[in-house]
Amino acid sequence: MDIVFKKITEFPRGSLASLLKDGYSFEPKFERDFHKQWQEFDDFFMITPVLRNSAAL
Repeated sequence: MDIVFKKITEFPRGSLASLLKDGYSFEPKFERDFHKQWQEFDDFFMITPVLRNSAAL
């Protein structure tokens, strides 16, 4: 199986927050305490083209 790399811009909005939620799913208090911050991070990253495009290189 080959690893396929994709630019972050190819993923829909909400992907980063979803990955954080999944990654910390072992402890429900993390989602409860940080869900809003994760969503803000995702929103900021996806609406800031300079960040999104430079990180996707």
